[in-house]
Amino acid sequence: TKAETLCKSFDFKECIGGVSETDASCLLCKRCNIKSRSELNGNKQAQALFDEMIKEYQSANPFD
Repeated sequence: TKAETLCKSFDFKECIGGVSETDASCLLCKRCNIKSRSELNGNKQAQALFDEMIKEYQSANPFD
């Protein structure tokens, strides 16, 4: 999934303040009010919050 791929990305982890993939996943879940990344599928509210995270990340890393 896109969330899984991003959580492995050094730049994304750095952008959201995570050190490891696990940190990034936990921060993503906390920010999106979910317990696991798989909840992004079918949860429109969580997906909207995730989309905002992606926009922030892309603004900070315009060449990615």
